[in-house]
Amino acid sequence: MQRKAILIIIVTSFLCSPVSATPFLTYDARSLGMGSIGVASGKRYGQFNNPALLPFDIEFVSWYLLLSDGRSETDPDGFVKELRDFQFAASSLASSPTVANANVAQSELQELVNKKFDQIELKSLAVSIPSKVLGGAVFINKYVVKTMRATVGAIDVSVLATPAFNSTLEKVGLSVIEQGVSFARVINEEGRGFNSWALGFSPKFMFAKTSSVSGEIQNTDTNISFKDGKSSSAFNIDIGVIKELGRYRFGAVIKNLIPMEFDLPGGDEIKVKPQLRVGLANEKRKNSWEINLDLTPNDGVIFTNETAYLSMGTEFKLTSFFRIRAGYRQNLLEDNDATISVGLGIGADYQLEAAVFKGDEEQGAIGQFGINF
Repeated sequence: MQRKAILIIIVTSFLCSPVSATPFLTYDARSLGMGSIGVASGKRYGQFNNPALLPFDIEFVSWYLLLSDGRSETDPDGFVKELRDFQFAASSLASSPTVANANVAQSELQELVNKKFDQIELKSLAVSIPSKVLGGAVFINKYVVKTMRATVGAIDVSVLATPAFNSTLEKVGLSVIEQGVSFARVINEEGRGFNSWALGFSPKFMFAKTSSVSGEIQNTDTNISFKDGKSSSAFNIDIGVIKELGRYRFGAVIKNLIPMEFDLPGGDEIKVKPQLRVGLANEKRKNSWEINLDLTPNDGVIFTNETAYLSMGTEFKLTSFFRIRAGYRQNLLEDNDATISVGLGIGADYQLEAAVFKGDEEQGAIGQFGINF
């Protein structure tokens, strides 16, 4: 009874907590292919989504080595193309200072008003050891968030040979490396398979670099360098719980339990706050489905959108070495921010996994290689 009361207090406190700075990130191809789920199923990926999943393997002990690499981009208004078109027009005006070229450059510049571009890169190396009672993992995750926007002023072409665009490209970046371990245990083994529950922890060290630069919009590209940025480090922890409900499984996880702040070179800061997600799954040998919901809104990194995802997905194991997946994800804070995902997995002991997703605002993909031994 005391454990339940403590859990209720923790969950309630984070429902009322401030927003966090990044979306709930997905490091594995299975989860991404199923709409970015993973809180209540997928024991091999517990170190990413919910450490309490690790002691729910069918086998007594198994090892799984995983390497993954993914990327997503949010560019609903064609920012990158518009920036390229404007810079071409500005170059044409510089080489041929005519009124016609000045009008084209001015028109292209106006196309960048209120537009922005976001990119997230994900990489991971992990070894998980799921089992029937105890589970553990070690992992190294890296995520890089890049965001930028155009600040457009009034163009001055009174002297065509030396036009003044009075506009800048602002760029902000956050690069974080997480190094940690995960461990979990089934608490009441006598109820295994019907009403048991498990508790898991992922303590980790986070090493961050930030970047904040701006430059003349006609000369600045979309690359972000962290060479001259600010560095910092912090300790944090993820906590997860799993409760079996007969044929179903309920999961909840709090990521980044300790609030953090990463300073930007210009004096601003990026806040990383706790993230709370819950999920319900039905996982069988041949197929499974899962639904996840973010209970805390996740504020964007400076220019990126706020997120709170409702995710759902399914997986079909057609044979022992071939799996297909599909999913849907809706950002409850943005009407047009929904994505559809598909994925597949090939192999038994040696596995190749891949997933892609696409929506009106965001698109991305992830590839993964794993060894089961």
